[in-house]
Amino acid sequence: MELRHLKYFISVAEELNFTRAAEKIFIAQPSLSQQIKDLEEELGAQLFLRKKRSLSLTEEGQQFYIDAKHILELAAKAKQNVQLITNCKKNKLNIGFLPIAEMKIFPYVMPLIRAEQSDLDIQFYSLSCLAQIQALKDHQIDVAFTRQCINDDQIASIELFSEPLVLLIPSASPFAKHDIISKEDLIQQKFILSEEMASPVLFQKTQEIFKSLGTEMQISQHSSNILMNVNLVGMQIGWTIVPAYVESFLGPNVLIKRTQVNLPNIGLYLNYRKNDESESLKLVKSILSQHFHCHIF
Repeated sequence: MELRHLKYFISVAEELNFTRAAEKIFIAQPSLSQQIKDLEEELGAQLFLRKKRSLSLTEEGQQFYIDAKHILELAAKAKQNVQLITNCKKNKLNIGFLPIAEMKIFPYVMPLIRAEQSDLDIQFYSLSCLAQIQALKDHQIDVAFTRQCINDDQIASIELFSEPLVLLIPSASPFAKHDIISKEDLIQQKFILSEEMASPVLFQKTQEIFKSLGTEMQISQHSSNILMNVNLVGMQIGWTIVPAYVESFLGPNVLIKRTQVNLPNIGLYLNYRKNDESESLKLVKSILSQHFHCHIF
């Protein structure tokens, strides 16, 4: 019996359907069915009750599901512990980031980190918020700069700063001459909306703005990154609401406009594993704490 057999069993036990379980773990359905039969033969027990149109766990299957989940959790924990020890020995730091960190954090803190630890091998990975959190939990990166505050049993999150959201409109728009955009004008426009998977916090905050106005946003286009939002506004595809840092790279065809609606702020967070005791992480936390005057320790 191998760990993969436990994963196969758990997938079937949770889906109670061989076809869906096979799709979930990316193997052929006949192969999955055979793997489960082999597992039952090895255990000398029937794990599933198979009927013409239904599948259910036997009493033995229910107990094996509990034990299999526990075994996989222990295996994952063992892997993490080994990786943690190995990473602490390595003079290496893997950083996940969003464009805002590239612009507002790295130019200031990286020279200080280099000055303190010149031989530190730093690797940078441009990832979405969700991809960063998963990579952090999988020990693929050591630090994540995201818009999300996690603070769960594995991850600590510290807000470094907060910035306002701003409204962008095309400079060719008739509203370009307006000093302020009214609530009525705002809800009548079509918007470019950041995709939820790419920017979950921005997606949520933007939707909440229109919900507070008693309506839904009219969407002309979804965007996978902030630069795309800006460019689409310049092409007059629609308006958009984005973090204020974009002001530094706006062209003449895009304007920031004040609105009668109070647009919320959006934060940027440092995320790291709570059990990471590496010297490189301590250095990063120390420098960020001094530079952004946030309580990290």
